[in-house]
Amino acid sequence: MKQSTSIRKDDLKIIKSDFLIIGSGIAGLYSALKLSELGEVCVLTKADKNESNSSYAQGGIAAVISEKDSFAAHYNDTVKAGAGHCYQKSVELMIKKGPERIKELIELGTDFDIQNDGFDLTKEGGHSRRRILHAGDATGSEISQSLLTAVKKEQNIKLKENHFVIKLLQTKNNEDVKKITGVLVKNSDKDELLLIRAAVTIMAAGGCGQLFSRSSNPELTTGDGIAAAFRAGAEVIDLEFMQFHPTALALPGKRAYLISESIRGEGGILINEKKERFMPDYHPDAELAPRDIVARAIVDQVSKSSFDYVYLDLTHLDSSYLQKRFKTIYQKLLEFDLDITKDLIPVYPAAHYLMGGIRTDLNGRSTISGLFVCGESAWTGVHGANRLASNSLLEAVVFAAQIYNYVKENWRQKKDKSTYLVTEKSDIFNDDQIISHKLTEPLKKELENLKNKIQQKMTQKASIIRSKVELENLLDWVNLNNNYLQSKKFKNNYSQQLWELKNQFLIAKLMLKAALIRKESRGAHYRKNFPVKKSKWAQKYILFNRDRREGKIDVIK
Repeated sequence: MKQSTSIRKDDLKIIKSDFLIIGSGIAGLYSALKLSELGEVCVLTKADKNESNSSYAQGGIAAVISEKDSFAAHYNDTVKAGAGHCYQKSVELMIKKGPERIKELIELGTDFDIQNDGFDLTKEGGHSRRRILHAGDATGSEISQSLLTAVKKEQNIKLKENHFVIKLLQTKNNEDVKKITGVLVKNSDKDELLLIRAAVTIMAAGGCGQLFSRSSNPELTTGDGIAAAFRAGAEVIDLEFMQFHPTALALPGKRAYLISESIRGEGGILINEKKERFMPDYHPDAELAPRDIVARAIVDQVSKSSFDYVYLDLTHLDSSYLQKRFKTIYQKLLEFDLDITKDLIPVYPAAHYLMGGIRTDLNGRSTISGLFVCGESAWTGVHGANRLASNSLLEAVVFAAQIYNYVKENWRQKKDKSTYLVTEKSDIFNDDQIISHKLTEPLKKELENLKNKIQQKMTQKASIIRSKVELENLLDWVNLNNNYLQSKKFKNNYSQQLWELKNQFLIAKLMLKAALIRKESRGAHYRKNFPVKKSKWAQKYILFNRDRREGKIDVIK
């Protein structure tokens, strides 16, 4: 391959920090704020600091705030939505710590909607009580902005935009144990590669929704954090469970813009091609059934229809209330000549959230030394096989706080700092001195075409309803192209486009293998040839790491 730009690895610039946080979503920003009390913090974000899955979250954040609610009720709703696959210790911790974290967010400036008698709590699918705090229909953005405002005030925090993490770096300590000591990064602004060394690394890089052609996620969600951790030796788990949000805008050639579940919580209904309401036929909770059930119901209705979508109907609701309560959605859909107070909204499911991720314990520690994980990159076990609506933001702040508390208790600055003072680059590359971070124009086009193909194929064969034959055929295709991306043609090339695609193919391969191994249907994972839940699979988890590339079935207690 003709390389347009190259560099000697010994010439790479090195930056050092006490703490390195990868990702500027709510989990990453909260972690940065807390850890800035202990030392210097470097936050890397792949694109603009405002561009994260968190900022797209519309519905809200669930917590037991009302006297009419209880920890037991929230716990039961979470476990029920998770189809019996939740890690119970994590669920208990998240729910009990929730009110404390909400109070902290408010103190940081988050402005949740209120009524005369307190918070304006709403209800979404799978919840038995009104417990969801929100800021209009832009809750994620509101929390993110309050955290960003606080971050900007902290001199100990350096936020670096347009920094793409290519790989995690490991160094052996005196006990011959490998420890994560930083990252290799592409700085897009300066078009350069550099190393960032840190004593503690926190992965908060989000999920992998861009594996699919229909996704509510921003373009940057290509599974980079999960892939990097896997390559470094971390265990990943539950990758077969990809949640598809039931109601994303379905217009030809337009992005799958999310239509918040809280709209259904306030009375919106789903109707089919014949203008008939159908959800009561699928579940007692109708439109407020868990997301996996609503998504499959929509797919079923479309299969019987000449349309590629169903309708979300709000026309029976008060017009002025809708415009005020769902201001963001109302204004956004006007751009598509759709008025939610008057028009039926065409919707169809879109890839939304990965329940699995990098395996962590209750303190956010991964299975490799020096790496903590929080947010969607992490598997904490709280979501089980299907995430309960508005639990993701709660999980993000609760487990980010767990990481802070653990690090604070164990932080030995002088000893830990010595780890990242190591500057040798032997842990980064092979013996070749020359590396590249550019691609020729023909290769860029080739990789873009390959990206489009994998997104289309994953949507067609590995999304809401899966079959053995389609999964196996797709896995063969993924393996073939994954091997191509690892070939000599791309040796020592560290371009962002190439590594994003490598990450997508790696996550796809693991997801497909996990989907084939789990011979049942549970939550977001539905197999045509195994259409029911099997009790023996409830607490079985499918794990992968570098030594278990074919997957291992384990029971986690």
